[in-house]
Amino acid sequence: MKLRDAILTASCRCGIDPYREPFKPADLGINANDYGSFSDHCSPNETCSGKYNREVILKVAERGYGGRPLKYLLI
Repeated sequence: MKLRDAILTASCRCGIDPYREPFKPADLGINANDYGSFSDHCSPNETCSGKYNREVILKVAERGYGGRPLKYLLI
């Protein structure tokens, strides 16, 4: 299953709108390791690891300690 599909399925189950409510993979019950790093699916302008995946489906909504992505929004 692709990451977008996994996020949409899990968000329906959890009652979270992934387009409007920032989420962590754990909020949705998703094991991020199954999809590589979530930051890989962001724009290379937002994260350094964004250059490793052509599919840009996430936007960084909040950053944690050290400026690392913490929560995301689906785009």
